[in-house]
Amino acid sequence: MKNFKQPPFWFMAHIYTISFFIFLTIPSTATSDITGTPTPNPSNSTKILEQYFNNYSAKKKNIQADFPGLMLGSQNEIRNNLFVQSWPYRTQTYEIFYASQIELAEMIYGPALFIGDLDKSVTLDRFKKGGQGFHYSVEQLTEWANFCLSKTNPFYTPAEKTFFEYLQRDGVICKRGSQYYPCGQIKHILGAAQSTKRDFKVNLNHERLHVVWDQKTEFRNYWQNKWVLLSEEEKKQVYGRLKGYNPANTLQIIEEWAVYENENKPIMSIFTEGGDNRD
Repeated sequence: MKNFKQPPFWFMAHIYTISFFIFLTIPSTATSDITGTPTPNPSNSTKILEQYFNNYSAKKKNIQADFPGLMLGSQNEIRNNLFVQSWPYRTQTYEIFYASQIELAEMIYGPALFIGDLDKSVTLDRFKKGGQGFHYSVEQLTEWANFCLSKTNPFYTPAEKTFFEYLQRDGVICKRGSQYYPCGQIKHILGAAQSTKRDFKVNLNHERLHVVWDQKTEFRNYWQNKWVLLSEEEKKQVYGRLKGYNPANTLQIIEEWAVYENENKPIMSIFTEGGDNRD
């Protein structure tokens, strides 16, 4: 989601490029405490997560993890398998799995307002009901971090302060002198939560597709060319489905349309048939 006046109940924030987290933490309870030890579980996916946690603990910072990110809340087989799913941009994407929409909204509300993805008329309470996912660049969040430096009370919620501290502690943003800068191998950060109307897996896939859009030229070109071939009536139908977005921002409309058209497909299908997602 980029700039628009009336955000839809699907919240998704994104823009080009980043350089984000290189840290893996697996809390054992449904809280935001990321210092806990992983709960033993017989599933292979949990063992993989434990392995990466142990690697981080042993090497401290600057670990080059294959699956960078943060899992908040309880673990289960589906979430664990999704977390360690290998897709082409996984190593450069820091993924946050939220326990709830409320947790997601409380952590990202301030950044969303600062970057302009939420209109200031949208209250935190309203956002808690609609926030399902986001995708930002580290450059955007670095700007937000520097903005926070300039304010006495820059945070709307305690969770935002925790998020800010994650960025520093985990080597996502580095402070040199009086300014923050991007640091690390990660180019994207995204988050997703389960909602009453949409499955967690779909919300996660939606955000991953925005990464693909930014990174994969063939994917962008394919859908931009496909847009040109649509009739005016077909374009009108697309605009109708994306009422919350600015209709004057055609590139954003095409991106959202492409993502929605593919969000229920396996992420790896985007990389078949030459990578242009042919029908």
